[in-house]
Amino acid sequence: MKYPTRFIVVALLTVLASCEPPPPNYAAPPSLTPDSAASIVGSMNAAVSWTVPSTEIAVEEVDNERNQSGLDGWEKPILVAPGNHVLTVFVCQCGLSISGTNISGMITLPVTVKPGGTYTIHSTDPTGPYYYGKTVIVWVEDGTGALITPKTKFDVGPPPAPIVQLFQH
Repeated sequence: MKYPTRFIVVALLTVLASCEPPPPNYAAPPSLTPDSAASIVGSMNAAVSWTVPSTEIAVEEVDNERNQSGLDGWEKPILVAPGNHVLTVFVCQCGLSISGTNISGMITLPVTVKPGGTYTIHSTDPTGPYYYGKTVIVWVEDGTGALITPKTKFDVGPPPAPIVQLFQH
């Protein structure tokens, strides 16, 4: 009876040891002010109907550092220093729907921002076959509505299995 228990403990320790640690949390440099920084914010597409929930677009990471607000803080602006950055954007058609499932995905976008600039990340609602094989188009606009990134298409789908979510940030 001791061998199966030991096997399970060793297997769990192996899985835990092989997991990458989460990225560090993003913190805006303390010297930044709203005038000297650029402000980046996510957006939300309203629910289409009671069968199709809203689509939320949020900054998951800035320069490989995790945004602590995540999807829950999609509407909270993030201050960044002017210049080049890499954003990891999370798109989720989340919430209650007739299918009872969420459709989500992440994409990395390089951006160049200016001091005092305001930037919003946008996405189309997921389109395509039911549940699997859906795609979205994501882009970033400045305060005038001009594109600062190309409109980029990528695949979204059901979230990872619960065991995978357990080991993600």
